[in-house]
Amino acid sequence: MIKRLALLIAPLMLGATLATPASASTHVSPSKGVPAVGATGATSSASLLTTTNFWYNVGSTAVSPAKAGAYANLTIINPTTAATDHSLVEISVQKDTSSGTGRQIIEVGINRDYSLYGDNNPHLFVSSWVNGVFKGYNATNPNYVDNSFNTTWNAASNVTSLVGTSQKVGIEQIGTDWWVAFAGNWVGSFPLSAWPAGFPSVGYVQYFGEVASPNASPCGTAMGNGIIGTNNAGPPFAPAIISSAAYAPSGSPYPVLFIRNSPSTGNPYSVGTVGSPASTRSLLYGGPPPC
Repeated sequence: MIKRLALLIAPLMLGATLATPASASTHVSPSKGVPAVGATGATSSASLLTTTNFWYNVGSTAVSPAKAGAYANLTIINPTTAATDHSLVEISVQKDTSSGTGRQIIEVGINRDYSLYGDNNPHLFVSSWVNGVFKGYNATNPNYVDNSFNTTWNAASNVTSLVGTSQKVGIEQIGTDWWVAFAGNWVGSFPLSAWPAGFPSVGYVQYFGEVASPNASPCGTAMGNGIIGTNNAGPPFAPAIISSAAYAPSGSPYPVLFIRNSPSTGNPYSVGTVGSPASTRSLLYGGPPPC
């Protein structure tokens, strides 16, 4: 399994191999949401938190049989963001399609959030949910273990130097831990024991852009690079989430992604397809500030 992930990420490492991960950084965590489960067509807006308004561009799929992880190539973004808001892109793996307190989730992605990082730069983030409760970002998450052997990219790293490039991001179960990989590096891990209800495999995956704001309209905040996701005729193009796929047991691609805007009406950002004919494993997303 480790060798397989190394092969998947190797092209972005200029010929290097991803070594076996070795077995451990504070801000008050702002609100974080996740899109409603919608693998069969749901378009409702949902967050496990109610104090913040959320907008999503999503590609999701149920995974059967369950796999041991997920990956995709993400365009690294630095969206214009109001000081009260955050704008991010991520991969989210879930145990299954449960909602509410049944949600067991691991997330990794790129987030611009002044209240979290104290600057207007994009940062790598990791986070998790246990029994539907958000456990915090990066080192504030009590279950996250930093990979001290990796000194290249760590949780909360400023990734401004990578903006505009495509980087492979993955989450995979190895042994008794869920490991997070970014740009050819093992970033850190979450122990399986952090989920008392169990989280042995991935049964549902979401790839999405997210904007969060305390305001009814996210004025001043873009999603992605500020180009509308339905613009697939570029250039310039909206940022892309490309070639989503599964790890063990078979390593075969996930089924077709169900792409959607959440909420489905009144959403200032828009999700679109990649290529012609459209790829079933990729999506474009985003849009400019609505006001």
